[in-house]
Amino acid sequence: MNENLSVKGEGYFALTASALMAGVCLEANFEQENVKATYKIEAHFLIAWKPFYYEATVALEIRASVKIWFKTISLDIRANLQIWGPPFSGRAFLEVGPVSVEMRFGSSLPPRPKALTWQGFRKSLLPADNVICNITISDGLIRKFEREKVEKVEKVEKVEEWIINPKEFAISTDSVIPSTASNITNSDIINLDKHRDWEKKISKISIRPMNLSPSLSSEHKIEIKRKDKPEDKLVNQEFSYQPIFKRVPTALWGEGFIPTDPNAPQFIDSALCGFKIVPKPEREKVKKSQEISYDKLLLSGRNDGKGSQWEAIDLPSLMSGSASNTENLKQEINTETIRNKRNMLLQNLGFSLEQDVTIDGVFIEELLGEPHLINSTNNLK
Repeated sequence: MNENLSVKGEGYFALTASALMAGVCLEANFEQENVKATYKIEAHFLIAWKPFYYEATVALEIRASVKIWFKTISLDIRANLQIWGPPFSGRAFLEVGPVSVEMRFGSSLPPRPKALTWQGFRKSLLPADNVICNITISDGLIRKFEREKVEKVEKVEKVEEWIINPKEFAISTDSVIPSTASNITNSDIINLDKHRDWEKKISKISIRPMNLSPSLSSEHKIEIKRKDKPEDKLVNQEFSYQPIFKRVPTALWGEGFIPTDPNAPQFIDSALCGFKIVPKPEREKVKKSQEISYDKLLLSGRNDGKGSQWEAIDLPSLMSGSASNTENLKQEINTETIRNKRNMLLQNLGFSLEQDVTIDGVFIEELLGEPHLINSTNNLK
């Protein structure tokens, strides 16, 4: 501040998945000739939740000295207050010169919060039950829609259905709760060399807020069933799987109820949270033609070879350059009977009459223009 007074302050704040930490410190020093004084105050707070506990410390220190003639007179005052809980407990300490006083209240033991039960952990720190496990289309989705499924007369349920491209089809499973085991074997894993010993990569999982001991045991189980054959277990062998590892916070899934090392890892890097599922490529099977007896290829009778015959058809007779025949054909194309038959045929072929097909006078002129349709019935005889 000036040549006699200096002030220094510092503070910190941290918000993590398990606790809130904050602190502040203010220190002032004064020195002028024979007078010296130091003032320092600091406060630190730690509040954790799920389970809930807290710690706080407030400390005050004042030192002053003055030199009169050849003698120095000094005064030191220190005060300290520590609280923790639950239950609410603490310690107060006051020291003035050679005299000190200490007072304790509540429990003398350090804070030991009560561990959460599974119901409390699930309700407070996990999402709703219907989103803990998810299945999503990661590739090959064309579109999806909802349809109504009537189970009973008074109950109508909406069911989501997917239309997918089977060539690019891929789905992914995801679980909020990490897994320590799975029903998927090495023979089903995609690129087994790349994911060699993938089961050994699965980290040890616990539930820190529950003070769980021993570690958590959870299985990521996948079953694929055909609608018409619900008991067909072989259908699972028609797919390949790729494990999905994610980072999960140690505040939820780490070991140790109250962490003692502030520099410990904050995440578990190799937690098994799902699988990517794709159809296995079909193995090419060597096919062998069946043998056919030689005598079955011989024609033993006169009519044996009549497997197909020409169909008798009537072609319109139109002589090139005949204007009257052209006009007649124009009128016949536009008759209501022919138009209805043509529209019905186009609709059956999947065409839109308004957008895809236009039959007007220009089209008919181009159809009946050069070269003209000629009478070629004689050529078919």
